[in-house]
Amino acid sequence: MPWNRFFSIVLMFVLLPLAAAHGQSPRRVLLLGMKRDHPPGRHEYMAGLRVLAKCLENVPEIKAEVVVADEPWADGPELLKTADAVVLYLGQGAKWIRADARRTAAVQDLARRGGGIVALHSGIMSKDAEDIDLFRDLAGGCHGGPDRRYLVMEGDLRAVDRGHPIVQGVDDLQIHDEFYFKLKFTRAGNLRPLLQVPIEGNLETVAWAYERPDGGRSFGFSGMDPHANWRQPSYRRLAAQAVLWTLKMPVPSAGLPVNVPEELLREPEPPQKSAGDSWSRFRGPNGTGISTATTIPVNWTEKDYNWKVALPGTGSSSPVVWGERVFVTCGDSTTAERTVLCIDAKDGHTVWRQKSPSKPHRQHRDNDYASATPAVDADGLVLTWTDSERVVLLAMDLDGRPLWRRDLGPYITLQGSGGSPILFGDLAVLSNDQEDLSLTPGAKIDPPPAPGKSFLIAVDRKTGETRWQIDRRTTFSGYSTPCLYWPEDGRPDLVFTNTANGITAVDPAAGKVQWEYGEPFLDRTIASPVVAPGLILAGHGAGVRGARLIA
Repeated sequence: MPWNRFFSIVLMFVLLPLAAAHGQSPRRVLLLGMKRDHPPGRHEYMAGLRVLAKCLENVPEIKAEVVVADEPWADGPELLKTADAVVLYLGQGAKWIRADARRTAAVQDLARRGGGIVALHSGIMSKDAEDIDLFRDLAGGCHGGPDRRYLVMEGDLRAVDRGHPIVQGVDDLQIHDEFYFKLKFTRAGNLRPLLQVPIEGNLETVAWAYERPDGGRSFGFSGMDPHANWRQPSYRRLAAQAVLWTLKMPVPSAGLPVNVPEELLREPEPPQKSAGDSWSRFRGPNGTGISTATTIPVNWTEKDYNWKVALPGTGSSSPVVWGERVFVTCGDSTTAERTVLCIDAKDGHTVWRQKSPSKPHRQHRDNDYASATPAVDADGLVLTWTDSERVVLLAMDLDGRPLWRRDLGPYITLQGSGGSPILFGDLAVLSNDQEDLSLTPGAKIDPPPAPGKSFLIAVDRKTGETRWQIDRRTTFSGYSTPCLYWPEDGRPDLVFTNTANGITAVDPAAGKVQWEYGEPFLDRTIASPVVAPGLILAGHGAGVRGARLIA
């Protein structure tokens, strides 16, 4: 027999089992994600799924499609009818499945057909206990209910079942991630823990493989929060090999090749209304005081200055920056006249200035007439002026032209004001915390005036019309500026602090108080709250003395 004919026969017998195993058409895998619901760099669902899709290109028997599955996802049930597997990398996956009856039926049908189900991070989660049972049947485990636990941590991620195909070529890692733990696992079928992390003295299962009673396969992993973790080849391999295993396809013994272009691994740029860099509020991005600039010296000298200009008054407010424009406020210590200046960031020349008359009034010796920092975006500035007669919230465009002005009523305090507005979406938000002078030590006013009216207010960014207002109790005037906290479910809360109400979280869309940690502060809230993953930090003090910090 000629050698070339022999080789052709051998090759045919090698390829026939592969073709028989996988069929002639590629297996269709839907990679289901949605828009990011956390701060930039976290829960970057679509960006992560594009990385996974690139890894799966190394398997020609798979056709992976990245699909945006934001609500209402009306065509979703039809797409699921022709899928062989799904990857759920989206917010509250367990709740998402039950949010639409047709979607629920389509996912259950996929499972009955023996289809693969892979769920990553928030894809295994629901805040509501009623979503747990169905998802646990489908995926083997669920992070759900009011008792769910999670922790952002530096963890030792270790494989506990090296014999399983999913973890072939997956290294043990020291990794920074948010892990859900104390998960609710099924007692049906064959569930095998794959990866564990020590948390609070226990080894917690955070990844598992599940052979369902219906004959299909599922995989879940509670990590995969920061997009930066897709840089880890072991993370990419874990997710890609989970897809192969749930499709009942062979996994290479040395691990699937998972090289991807560098541009897919970079964190997506957060959306901005301007191409320029911005420092858009008091203490910068979300009040963190953190900048990514690399050219700022640790110790300043005269030679480090690009320019220096004299201002027409004093002020303890901070500058804000939008593109190549710097905006700063100052006040005349004698007349109380306020000034807003726009300064060219390149050379320091004044682009424009706007003056606002006022009246001298009593305030703390360390305070001044320009202590509130403006907020800025592509539509212009929002700022607040106060005196004893009124609190004014106003807006102007980037060229200093007035847009709207709101008089929010009298301002009662002996110390002056200091809280700054912030912008979020189409809202301008201000905390207006005033004084009950009958409670103020050293207040020599007899009889004292009625307590000032304290409230939180959000107005339409473009018109100044009130969207919502929440009345507050009045004790000591407050000077903190709110920030945003993204809880586990991905819906941001506005966080406020004051003496009378403590720490308050408000739904910015509805203007409803979500929760409140009442009266932990014994003095004025001067410092503003800040957030870290899974934490809100706030405090109170007097003068320059911080007396209490709460996390």
